[in-house]
Amino acid sequence: MATQFFKGVTLIFFVVHLTTAAWAENGIDEPKKISPPGPVALLKLRTNKYTRKLHVTRLIKNDLQFDTRLNLVDPPKRLGNPTRLSRFRSTHWRKYEHVVIGRVSKKRKNYIIHIKIIKPDRRKPAVVKEISKTTDAANLHHTAHEIANELVKALINKNTGFDAKIAYVASSKQKNGQALYSLFTSDYDGRNPTRLYAST
Repeated sequence: MATQFFKGVTLIFFVVHLTTAAWAENGIDEPKKISPPGPVALLKLRTNKYTRKLHVTRLIKNDLQFDTRLNLVDPPKRLGNPTRLSRFRSTHWRKYEHVVIGRVSKKRKNYIIHIKIIKPDRRKPAVVKEISKTTDAANLHHTAHEIANELVKALINKNTGFDAKIAYVASSKQKNGQALYSLFTSDYDGRNPTRLYAST
């Protein structure tokens, strides 16, 4: 039993040594360990009486939670919910790598979503990226997907499919008993379905 164990250890060492030597011979740097991303806090976006019921923060958060590569955490309530850069205190948020704040406002029939990614610093917070989108009620969900996509790209430099469209066929039974087949497109989560074609 002990002999088999030492043979296994020797074999592992030999493979690792051989791989390292091959990298060095071909001028290839050894792969570096990728450290996991630091914690990210998404704070509730500032709203008013016209935008409060849109739940934009929840829409974006649902997407970010879906991507397990992002270390999204819920901050404790004692830290508050600063929605303006002037009210942001870096000393309260030092353990977070990035904090996302913003607002949702209304201009006529459109909604404006403005996001800031903040990196807490000892002296003053630094704005890493700003995202601003104008949309209407019909495209609000898709715009939230686009914002979540840009956030992931900015925070961990990874692509997502949050703003992608999917196509599917649905069938329904008509009054005459025949099946009606329809081709739909929707957001990746099934929202905003649009029928493109229906069989006759």
